[in-house]
Amino acid sequence: MKKKVAIMVDSEMGWSEKEARQKGFNFVPIIINWNGKEGYSGVDYTLDFVYKNLNNDTVFKTSTSKIGEIQEEYRRALETAEHVLFIPISKHLSSQVNSGKLAAENEEFKGKITVYDSEFIGPWLLSMSSILEEMMEKDASLEEFIEVLDLQRGNMFGWLFPKGLERLKASGRLSKAAYLAGSLLKIVPVTPIVNGMLEANGVIKTRSVEKALDAVVSNTIKKYHELTAKGLKVEILCTVLGEENEDFVKLQEKFKEKGFENLGKTWLPSAIIGHVGIGGVGAGVTIKK
Repeated sequence: MKKKVAIMVDSEMGWSEKEARQKGFNFVPIIINWNGKEGYSGVDYTLDFVYKNLNNDTVFKTSTSKIGEIQEEYRRALETAEHVLFIPISKHLSSQVNSGKLAAENEEFKGKITVYDSEFIGPWLLSMSSILEEMMEKDASLEEFIEVLDLQRGNMFGWLFPKGLERLKASGRLSKAAYLAGSLLKIVPVTPIVNGMLEANGVIKTRSVEKALDAVVSNTIKKYHELTAKGLKVEILCTVLGEENEDFVKLQEKFKEKGFENLGKTWLPSAIIGHVGIGGVGAGVTIKK
């Protein structure tokens, strides 16, 4: 007998295809063009590959999954479930939500596909993965899954500290003028992430790694208290951009000094790491049911 709902994610949840399928998720990859060679995030270009090979000269571009491949994964999911819930990367960073909806317009999929109006970036969806897995095991309904996802809506806040500006410039996320100005002034930027969108206008300009880490911690704790005051159950997540590094250890120590221990740990997926670079850290808040 088929289960009620199959949960489908893309590679920007932060898992490889193998990891996602082992956990019971259906999977479709974002496309990465690496130095002119097209491949798939989480398949050809896994996190391990990106960590080992990304440098400031890497020509790195991304695009949404191919419509035909999304449809093939819908069909695969419908072999085991009555309905498919597709949770793509944030609509503010990619057209993946639209691609998922276009792929679902075929007559064969009518009434069988729901594409979540996503504002998720990897760390927030990763923080919910164990809950989603439990719900899949219990054969939860579509409405129950959406209720859990909606808990995060409007409440996803984070602060990202990339170690350098080079990758942001190389990937086109930072203009040459802004890069030169930041480099000359030795600015260490902290970028807010608000509900699946990088808030470029809200960048916090600091002058040292220490002050950047302090800004990440203070802003995260402030938002933690704002949300708990509303009666929400909140967890702080620490995010590492690449392998664990000295800054990640310092970040955890700073939270510990403020009374926050046993924090969640997440990472950024391949397609985002390629744009922001390796070696930084971040933190944010997630809502727990």
